[in-house]
Amino acid sequence: MRVGVLVAPTVALLCWDLSRRGALVGQLEAKYLATYALSLLESAIVWGTLLYAASRRRGWVRTVAAVWFVIALSFVVATQARFHDRYNVYFNVDLAVWMKNPRDLFGLDWQTELTRQLVAMAPVTAVALGWVCLARRRLRPSRRAAQIALGLMPAVVVLSLFIPTQRHKYQASLPDTLLLHSGGGLIRARLGLTKKSTEVRARRRTPPPLAQLEPKAPAPRNVLLVILESVRADVTCRDAGPGCQVTEATHRVLPRRHLLRQLRALDSSTAVSHAVLWTGLGSAAPRDQVHDAPSIFDLAKVAGFRTALWSSQHEMFGNMWLWQADLELDRLVSATRLDPLADFYVGVPERSLIERVTRDQQGLGEPFLAVVHLINTHHDYYVDPTGPLPFQPEGSKDVPERPHIFNRYRNSVYQQDQVLARWLESFRQTDPGKRTVILYTSDHAEAFREHNQLGHGASLYTEEVHVPGFVDAPEGTLSAAERQALTDKQDAFVTHADLFPTILDLMGVLDDPRIAEHVARLPGRSFLRPELAREPLPITNCAAVWSCASESWGVLQGSRRLHARAGDAAFSCFDLAVDEAEQHPLPPGGCADLEAIAFRAFGRLPEKRPQE
Repeated sequence: MRVGVLVAPTVALLCWDLSRRGALVGQLEAKYLATYALSLLESAIVWGTLLYAASRRRGWVRTVAAVWFVIALSFVVATQARFHDRYNVYFNVDLAVWMKNPRDLFGLDWQTELTRQLVAMAPVTAVALGWVCLARRRLRPSRRAAQIALGLMPAVVVLSLFIPTQRHKYQASLPDTLLLHSGGGLIRARLGLTKKSTEVRARRRTPPPLAQLEPKAPAPRNVLLVILESVRADVTCRDAGPGCQVTEATHRVLPRRHLLRQLRALDSSTAVSHAVLWTGLGSAAPRDQVHDAPSIFDLAKVAGFRTALWSSQHEMFGNMWLWQADLELDRLVSATRLDPLADFYVGVPERSLIERVTRDQQGLGEPFLAVVHLINTHHDYYVDPTGPLPFQPEGSKDVPERPHIFNRYRNSVYQQDQVLARWLESFRQTDPGKRTVILYTSDHAEAFREHNQLGHGASLYTEEVHVPGFVDAPEGTLSAAERQALTDKQDAFVTHADLFPTILDLMGVLDDPRIAEHVARLPGRSFLRPELAREPLPITNCAAVWSCASESWGVLQGSRRLHARAGDAAFSCFDLAVDEAEQHPLPPGGCADLEAIAFRAFGRLPEKRPQE
């Protein structure tokens, strides 16, 4: 009976976890079942020790132990329940070590969040108090036993913060041990005792309140932004010729799209690109400015638009859940919400996401701003082995024969394009689809040894930043002047910074005086207007929302691009109008003005080398 009372909290936690993840736990391999069993033991020791100390007959110690037991248990269960309800995974130490401010876990509106937390804690608190009362009636420990429990209590609590748990893909531990371990990670981060403590990751956004906007678009229209992952411009259909192979499906479905052949990202990192796309600011914008700026979704909401973000990305990657936590969204779907076992790098299969998009779009309402973010083309380049694999020979390893891994990459892009095209074709047949302007790009591109690098994030060479781009607008959604401006930009040098003002323009609020101050800070220009961005713009992979593994930065202006990567002895400058592949740097002095801007912005050449 005594043992039953002491282990009751852990048994209850086990039943609660199995009610949420029973199918997943039942599929665990033996080694993960072992870590799960060890977490049960840890949980039983922690809560059993506190409960035993709280069951003394008299004395202030039992009050302290009881308060610790009730509050800690209630907080842990409520916090993990709320987090799991939203993200379909538990909070764990991998997320905590990126956080230096515990407030980020709960939100910016303390009054609202405190109320929600207390409501969630209330039933657990009632049960925990019942356990304390039961323990005091049934256990009645001797003085010596109580003293031992008292001596063990602080050590047990402290150790629970640092005993490792299995917290990666399977999270093969009880939710309470995961959160307790997270507390230790947060302490290490605050004290600078982990390498991640010095790295930059997104925090919660703090945008100001926005006034209601009055859209004045020339015609009713919705906006759909399609963002691919790691897709290079040169593997997509930039023309209708025989080279259109990898993305032939979207080319067939949208043959009259307005191409943007010279579209560049301002970085080669997903997190940084999303910050640019959501705020319209440059990749080198200051941290507070990026986090304080209104997002495109915030502005859409006050303009009367419905909003949605459907992403196959694992939202826990790099703490992107914090960046998205306060976006004004009517629909938010990410990889873990579709499958808690989603791959950390390639997310869930795109077909699963598109199935969800198809269901959700029917009740979204109009007008809307929606984003579909596809990530299966991230390295290791997900492919369905039962699907078409037209590019052979292919392989998943980097071997001297470049076609193997490059063909694996192209097969991944090809399959993704097939899934996307099927949905776009059906969507265009719906009434909302006939009023929707589609913008299409990739977050960045991907290198395949063009400048002795593979993948992305290590440089700003064209193979990592030259991305596909087009705008597809049904008849009647654009004015003649807007359509002509788009046509004129087919070969113009434009960037991701231009997408934000373009979306504002499509919503009919770009000229609204209520957001004039923010619009004035934007480095980009709307694709729907004749002018181009002409001011030099600093660009970087080491940004306000992401610490780069290898430093790289520079400046762009029109077709001129100056940049350097870690280890370069000097900046290199290229004119993309005559050297799109960046093989022939301009002579010294050809970009002296851009070099001066780069040194003012960054102070030095990149130095941090990739980690081995």
